Amino acid sequence: MLGLMEGMEYGARTCRIEPGEGILLYTDGVIEAIDKNNNFFDEERLEQLLSEHASQSAEQLTLGLHAAVHDFSKGIPQADDITVLALRYRGQDTPGRTLDDK
Repeated sequence: MLGLMEGMEYGARTCRIEPGEGILLYTDGVIEAIDKNNNFFDEERLEQLLSEHASQSAEQLTLGLHAAVHDFSKGIPQADDITVLALRYRGQDTPGRTLDDK
């Protein structure tokens, strides 16, 4: 984890990833990117983009998201980093296995 704060409690979760499914990790700079009217890119816009491009590869998705944020902001300097990591599970399904299985 990055950005841990002393005194905070952090939980752990597990989830099952099926072949073809993926995970998108992003910093708050993505949804807090602003346009010339001080509107945020926001989670709703991100979810819409993910819904429209769900079948793309992880690489296409990250490049497309970066381009969407850039187009949205139209050159307005951003106050925070914009970092995205996409993972897509392409392997064979192993019954009963979760992300935290070793």
